[in-house]
Amino acid sequence: MTLPETHLHYRATTRPCEVPPEVPPWGWTAPWGNFASLVTTYVNASGALGPCLAHPRPLLVGAAMTAATAVCGASFLLGHAAGTTLRLDRGGR
Repeated sequence: MTLPETHLHYRATTRPCEVPPEVPPWGWTAPWGNFASLVTTYVNASGALGPCLAHPRPLLVGAAMTAATAVCGASFLLGHAAGTTLRLDRGGR
């Protein structure tokens, strides 16, 4: 097999290349971004935990508990609704 003239220079100067490893469609930034977000969240929480426990603010604690309850409750309700809509069996009973 012969190469066209425009590729003769490349043929003489390039080395055989290896196939690069498979890269996920989102690249490598998404997993590292998730890890960095997790680390940042825990560092922030560990720095704020001491003052919150030393001088608790009932309104802030109540708001945090309400938000956590609402988010968890919504996820369970949406999961139950999705299972009912898709007519899935109840698992593990």
